[in-house]
Amino acid sequence: FPSHDIKEAISTCWTDFQGWSKGEYLWLFTAPAIICATSLIMGGGWIEFICSFTSIVGAILVAKGKISSYIWGFVGTALYLYISLDYKLCGEVITYAILFLPMQVSGYYYWIKNKKSNSTDVIMKRMSTKVCWMVAIGTVVAIVLYALLLRLLEGSFPGLDAGTAILSILATTLMVMRFAEQWFVWFLVNTVAIALWISAVLHHETQGFAVLAMWITFWLNSVNGMYQWNKGSKV
Repeated sequence: FPSHDIKEAISTCWTDFQGWSKGEYLWLFTAPAIICATSLIMGGGWIEFICSFTSIVGAILVAKGKISSYIWGFVGTALYLYISLDYKLCGEVITYAILFLPMQVSGYYYWIKNKKSNSTDVIMKRMSTKVCWMVAIGTVVAIVLYALLLRLLEGSFPGLDAGTAILSILATTLMVMRFAEQWFVWFLVNTVAIALWISAVLHHETQGFAVLAMWITFWLNSVNGMYQWNKGSKV
């Protein structure tokens, strides 16, 4: 990593929070507060809390089209990988280790090369209707095949696990490529993930609540992202 890029990456971790509206600042503090309260009340561990906190802050920054989202996301992704391994969520472990962690690095540089002039905001774009249908059909096929593989590996909740993993791959790819359609996919990802972690919490009783709260706030943030990117991609 060139020293210039490292300095720029560090500086964006706080400069990207400047100039937001009051409503956006309210959401920035409310979402992590929900996770913090859940972790304290339900007795979640520090790893789950830090993972949830950094991940939701990163997701909020993605909704704003801020490049530093990948720095926060790298920390959250690494910790989520560790947590998924502990819960034996095979699909999550495989996809986060092979794809999502490396993509936090490549995505940062791809966004850097496609940012607006004199800004750390990325240039947003949209897909054609034909491409949307092709992607949708391919995604359904991939989920079915991956679920069969996870069943052979005797993973926990193979259907939900496969759905979350494949949709997350698609959403992350669309995010790196700067497509606004990523937010509809994130909406689906978060819905499936909530069901997955409700099941995980029921099997582990007092653990996993911070991660569940994280996915619920992700779900709310996906609605915010739809609005922000729909507006930004039309500029």
